[in-house]
Amino acid sequence: MEFAFGLVPTSDLEGFARLIGQAEGWGFDAAYVPDQGFHPDPFVALASLATTLSRIRLGVAVTNPYTRHPVQIARAAGALANLSDGRFILGLGAGEVGGLRDRLGAVRTPFLPIVETAIGAIRDLLAGREVSVETPAFAIRNVRLEFEVGHRVPIYLATTAFEGFKLAGRMADGLILADITDPDAIDACLKAVAQGAAEAGRSADDVTVVTWITTIVTDDATRTRDHLRRIMAMTVCAFHRDLRAMMGVDEDHRTRLLEALKHGRAALDPDLFPDELFDRVGIVGNAGHCIERLRAIEASGGDQYAIRMPAAAAALVDYGANLLTIAERVIPDFR
Repeated sequence: MEFAFGLVPTSDLEGFARLIGQAEGWGFDAAYVPDQGFHPDPFVALASLATTLSRIRLGVAVTNPYTRHPVQIARAAGALANLSDGRFILGLGAGEVGGLRDRLGAVRTPFLPIVETAIGAIRDLLAGREVSVETPAFAIRNVRLEFEVGHRVPIYLATTAFEGFKLAGRMADGLILADITDPDAIDACLKAVAQGAAEAGRSADDVTVVTWITTIVTDDATRTRDHLRRIMAMTVCAFHRDLRAMMGVDEDHRTRLLEALKHGRAALDPDLFPDELFDRVGIVGNAGHCIERLRAIEASGGDQYAIRMPAAAAALVDYGANLLTIAERVIPDFR
């Protein structure tokens, strides 16, 4: 199993670049930068790293076809693929609706038809073909890139919907499966990927499965869980309803969670979001505990394990130090 991590490009771009460079030396296989909020542009932030680093793969995960036009995505992805000598990965998802899309006036329309069209259009553009397509979210009229992309750009789809898992099986090079650690849930998601792949005459093995999980190595799991309980509950509430149900969260439970989350920064009642549910969406514990949990994810079909850490954890845990601990005490067991 490969190891990756996500990192938001903050205003400290020198520190951002330094940490990714260190992570390459620590043995990480890939680094992903999200296109979220109004932080520095992820494609620009990765440009210098594409030429200064030599091994680690670099990805934008995820951007979306609502706030960033697919032609602009293709232009940037093609440029980074060339700069990195083929080490660039493009992740596509729905994007933040309230935090980003609504604030930029993007249309509200069903996501999957839009991203399916975007994947096809971006692939054609990167291959040098002329594209014309109309959707409620974007239009492309007789466009061809005016430069040659010398490397294939893998496109990974991030989704929590079962129809999205099928779409990944039909079209994508990879699936970003975020915040799911439960082996039974992962198995159900990957069965949908296999179904989609079969419908398209593909093999499920053609789809790289990236499990994107909040992961913190600590000897004080209780304190860390309590600190993160609110943000992890928000994550579960944002899941597609089918996936929430699989996690054991029905609509009544979600309503009670949302009501509790309205009350500022107050600690969330562990009875409402118990450790058992927390552990189905995140991994917090000592190195041995993390290795055991990752073994189960690997056995369930995960190809790449990507570490994320919510900003809420910054008061307790240094992200770079956490990555180094994982590199020293967890990754060697998988090499």
